[in-house]
Amino acid sequence: MRSNLSRRRLLLLAGAFLLALAAAIFFGVRLLIHTLYWASHRDESIEEWMWVGYVARSHQVAPAALLVALGLPTDIRDRRPLGEIAREQNKRFADIRTLLEAAIAEEKRKAAEAPALGQEP
Repeated sequence: MRSNLSRRRLLLLAGAFLLALAAAIFFGVRLLIHTLYWASHRDESIEEWMWVGYVARSHQVAPAALLVALGLPTDIRDRRPLGEIAREQNKRFADIRTLLEAAIAEEKRKAAEAPALGQEP
């Protein structure tokens, strides 16, 4: 009786360890892929297939700033392609791109002017 319980406990622990190891590998690989992707997709030129969040991530700015520039609500996650947004707003995509580029430049200018945290002005 005692050896069956020990054997079952050992199998349970081994199964839990393997499950935890598989989860760690899965999330580690996912993190690596994500990190490598965004490291090579910085400051991409804005295209019609992109959505606001993608552009914000690529240019390291807050998505809310870009949503405001497009006149869209900031409390809803909008994953529509920019080309679709342009059509719905009856604008040319080039105008949408110009608005986004201006908003990105403004956000980066604000970030450069802001004093670093912990430093006195």
